[in-house]
Amino acid sequence: MTTVILSLLTAFSYALQDYLMMPVARAASVIAGVLWIRVVAVLALAAAVAIIGGLPSGGEEWRAAGFAALGGVFEVAAFLAWLTALSRGQLSVVAPLGSISSAFTVVFVLMIGQSVSSAVWIGLPLAVVGGALTSFEPADDGSGSRSAAAGAGWAVLAAAVFGVITILFGEASALAPITVALFAGLATLLVTVPLALALHAWRLPARFRRRVGACGLLDAGALITFAAATAIGPLPVVGIIVAQTGTMAVLLGMVLLGERPGRTQILGIVLTLAAVTLLGAVS
Repeated sequence: MTTVILSLLTAFSYALQDYLMMPVARAASVIAGVLWIRVVAVLALAAAVAIIGGLPSGGEEWRAAGFAALGGVFEVAAFLAWLTALSRGQLSVVAPLGSISSAFTVVFVLMIGQSVSSAVWIGLPLAVVGGALTSFEPADDGSGSRSAAAGAGWAVLAAAVFGVITILFGEASALAPITVALFAGLATLLVTVPLALALHAWRLPARFRRRVGACGLLDAGALITFAAATAIGPLPVVGIIVAQTGTMAVLLGMVLLGERPGRTQILGIVLTLAAVTLLGAVS
């Protein structure tokens, strides 16, 4: 149950970031948004580690730090793809596609030789089908046909990379979650800062600074809860539940943005909720 709670907290943090970053992604540089979110997150994490301690010591912990840092590098790709999807698509359509990352997580778990429980095999197709259904929206002419939602391809790419990150964070479990989060964040900055400078994409309009600062704090919290969940495991359960960011994003889109998903999307939401319920009952 602890894994489920931590994973749901992670999913909620990511969904709230999606909501807050919608206007930033559409009006400013995606790279600038990623850069400054992570700057805030790393500063917060570094301050926390300086106070409570937790830096690596010994070969096993430094190996874990390497996996955490590699996860941060992969996160750059996932985050850029995700914000690009948000800038092109509707929140309540694009965000639920994150559930497909659960399929990638299970595949990667099998590839590294770990077992997958029967509950996961039942919950996985529910989550994947639910994510697929929510990737369709009514055509603009009001007909009953369905067309792939804008930004769907970028969302699927982000989901695949996120599946890799789940595995890498699981391999970093020898470290405290806050330390895993810090090393992942530092690695992200090592990639993002040169990229932003090279593309002259580091400037952020003043009107977005508070919003991005809030996202940075949410990001720090999400990194910690995600690292804690992967340390406890099992990884397929973490991957499936964290992927339900989309379900929470739909609720935020409906309540805060006035978006109304169609009947097909609602069916997808029901299926993904069923998957979370199943895994929560057996974990």
